[in-house]
Amino acid sequence: MNNDHDWTEPAHLGESDWETLKEIKRLHELGKMQGAMNVAKSCDTIVREEIPPQVWLDMGGALTKTGLEKLRTSKENDTGKSR
Repeated sequence: MNNDHDWTEPAHLGESDWETLKEIKRLHELGKMQGAMNVAKSCDTIVREEIPPQVWLDMGGALTKTGLEKLRTSKENDTGKSR
């Protein structure tokens, strides 16, 4: 099984968006937060919403009230796959 098949391949998005999310994840994992944020900024909102809240914060983003709730929920249910 492909280990990127977590938040990088949401069913409601297409392969092009998956590749963008995979690039954001790759840059995040390499510690290249500005690069990850630059890629994220070029995405549609529907794609950015798939980035886990903690990853978004790591990249230097700010969370909305909804994002903060998602972060709280993800921390309660953390299996490590959200990163």
